[in-house]
Amino acid sequence: MVSQLSTLNSQLLQQHFDTLAETPDAVAKLRHLVVELAAHGVFGGAGAKSVLLGTEAQFVMGQAPPGMECNESGDGTIFVKAGEFGALYPEICCWTTKPLRLSKKGDVLICVVGATVGKLNLAIDSAIGRSVAAIRPSERLDTRYLYYSLMPFTLRLRGASRGSAYGVIGKDELNAVKLLLPTVAEQRRIVAKVEELLALCDELEAAQTAAREHRTRLVRSALDHLTTAQTEPEFRQHAAFVLQHSDLVLDSADDLRQGILSLAAEGRLVEQNSKDEPASKLLVDIAAEKRRFLNEGNSGRSKIQQYDPVEISDSNHAPKGWVWTSLGHVSLRIHYGYTASADHASRDVRLLRITDIQDNRVDWDSVPGCAIDEADVPKHRLAAGDILIARTGGTIGKTFLVESDPPKAVFASYLIRVIPSKLISVRFLKLFLESPHYWKQLRAKSAGTGQPNVNGEALSGLALALPPLAEQQRIVAKVDELMRWCDALEARLTAAQTTAAHLLDATLHQILTA
Repeated sequence: MVSQLSTLNSQLLQQHFDTLAETPDAVAKLRHLVVELAAHGVFGGAGAKSVLLGTEAQFVMGQAPPGMECNESGDGTIFVKAGEFGALYPEICCWTTKPLRLSKKGDVLICVVGATVGKLNLAIDSAIGRSVAAIRPSERLDTRYLYYSLMPFTLRLRGASRGSAYGVIGKDELNAVKLLLPTVAEQRRIVAKVEELLALCDELEAAQTAAREHRTRLVRSALDHLTTAQTEPEFRQHAAFVLQHSDLVLDSADDLRQGILSLAAEGRLVEQNSKDEPASKLLVDIAAEKRRFLNEGNSGRSKIQQYDPVEISDSNHAPKGWVWTSLGHVSLRIHYGYTASADHASRDVRLLRITDIQDNRVDWDSVPGCAIDEADVPKHRLAAGDILIARTGGTIGKTFLVESDPPKAVFASYLIRVIPSKLISVRFLKLFLESPHYWKQLRAKSAGTGQPNVNGEALSGLALALPPLAEQQRIVAKVDELMRWCDALEARLTAAQTTAAHLLDATLHQILTA
């Protein structure tokens, strides 16, 4: 491929091609380079004079026929609008019995208004709508040569077109387009070279797509095997593969993170220690803690519903020292937020909403206040260690851990608060609430018609395997370590792509200005 692309007569391009080809938009930029080089006369046409398009072509600006004169049943003349532009020729899906402006085979069609402004197609015999213009070349201008010569103009135009909401191309812009005009025979030789190189770009794009798909399948297979390994030797074998081929994981960092969280929830991320106090004893202590919590006046009555913990069968396998339980069992309270409207004028008590939570962070300075009776504040006031869960809509299941005491604030009714036991690691619980095991259960409990929704009772019944406290802390530390590794992998990928993109832009600029 590199040797073939050396027909571009660019040692720079050939020298850096392997690096450049890996940038996300490399193929698009190489295609742009091909048509730019053609427009600069690199592929032939030595001594050709530069002319204005208006001197070598006529323009037919489209006009839409009355809507009642259009149909999709094939009656009348084919009618082409901007939305019907295809890869090379328009797609035929509309006809009109009252054609007003016509294009014909041999013209070049261009979108002149709207989101697709500047897009080009080779024309067919048809009527054209107001968003389309037909450029009709003189006998001295080959249609395909015109098509490729217009591409640099339209590619630049799409990034800097005039107009308010969308770009607009008028006759003045078309008239002023400059192009080289070699003989027709030379034009056709240039077209053949351009299409040869664009075909090579297509091959490169297909090869890149196939390579990405192969890497994705490989990584997902490795992660699937990692999370489903039945024996310790099998697990270590797949873990070694993932670590050895971490460069392949770069494109699947999200899958890797989910794999890590899955392993954490299953107890396969760190070794068990027989000296750890078993989680069954921890559950007994949590039950006693909850009784004290309720006896101290935290029963949750008065507009707050308390959900009874759900019994979870221990029939599923759990690591030694772990115990199956429910979110309700390890929580002191699960309840809805306060119903109130945001009040930006008063910020004595702030109202945290779903929209205020972005990327597991809250900018408390932007959280509005609300009108709330002072007697209701203690029931809903947020504190460090609280976990909030969105209960409806597109953000359903999204969680937020309040890691430090916020300003005086309550939470909105579309959020559910989980107050975890003080005897467990709240960070471990948050990891579970980000893991595939949590999301699988949540989707099942919120499935149905209409807008997805999950209630406090359903959340209380979510099953989780609880490890001993000491192991919870080891798991959190290991996940933090592995997530930092994922961050480093992503940073390396971003840096490599940025460097390659800058190199590609600089190389193409040098080629075009040589």
